[in-house]
Amino acid sequence: MGNKRPSLVKQIAHAFAEITRIGESRHQAKLNGSAVRAIFSYESVRSHRQRCITALKRLAPEQRPKLLRELSPAHVQLVVDSMKAAQLSGSYIKNTLGSLRKLGHALNTLGWNMTPPETLAPNTLYTGIRRAAPRGGYSPAQADQLIDYLSNDRHDGLQFRQMLLIMRAAGLRHTEVARLRESDLNRELGTILVRGTNAKGGRERLVVLPDDDTAGRAAQRRALDSIPAGKNWLWMDGPKLARRLQDAIRNACEELTIEPKGLHGFRGTFAEELLERRMASAGLTEKEARHEVMRLLGHNRRAVTYAYVP
Repeated sequence: MGNKRPSLVKQIAHAFAEITRIGESRHQAKLNGSAVRAIFSYESVRSHRQRCITALKRLAPEQRPKLLRELSPAHVQLVVDSMKAAQLSGSYIKNTLGSLRKLGHALNTLGWNMTPPETLAPNTLYTGIRRAAPRGGYSPAQADQLIDYLSNDRHDGLQFRQMLLIMRAAGLRHTEVARLRESDLNRELGTILVRGTNAKGGRERLVVLPDDDTAGRAAQRRALDSIPAGKNWLWMDGPKLARRLQDAIRNACEELTIEPKGLHGFRGTFAEELLERRMASAGLTEKEARHEVMRLLGHNRRAVTYAYVP
């Protein structure tokens, strides 16, 4: 790593860059057993990198490793103790442990640190940590109320409205919405392409509702029609705008006395409304309807839909 010692932030970025496989098939990697040692989307890289940076910054300067070759299970234990002392959620702690394990794979690949990831963040650290119960989505009335409220934001109201309408009508994650381009949209059909570089797990998908879902397709077209055409990126610095929207939605929930579910709550609203429409108007069984919800949300297991629609 040269004579001058790089910062931990630079070391972490270098390590994750080593195992980033943008454009490669995550499915194929899972089949050959190499998926756990790689990352397949820019968003996943950003998430893992930021969690690891935040985790190690929780340690006092004298506790932190100077080089990642020194990273040990004792450091990870201190991180977990710090997160528990701060009363962070079980989901947050588990996600951080997962990212530290992924960092372990990167360090192994580079040869900087050969501690096995399962030793670096052992299973015993997960004991007693519970994930929060599924929160579902906002009710349709609450979603409308939040959209109307945030549309009046003095600086970003119009763009907030555009983002939220797409999230509600198409079930996109806020990170996916933030990086949409005009070329990803088919305004006539009301479809949206989520590129693999923006999607969680690198799983590209086309968000297109069934032909007989006229209400859903109309909602998607209205959402897209609310955005002026002719620009490459739909929003200038969309990720920063989405972060402001995250803060704004939290404040709006407090002002309107709505249980906060974050921006992900709009993904839940989409899932619930889609499930109800497919069972009521298309006559699908719940199992069949959940399979459609799973596909449109970009998951590969039907069980995940229960986190959005209990």
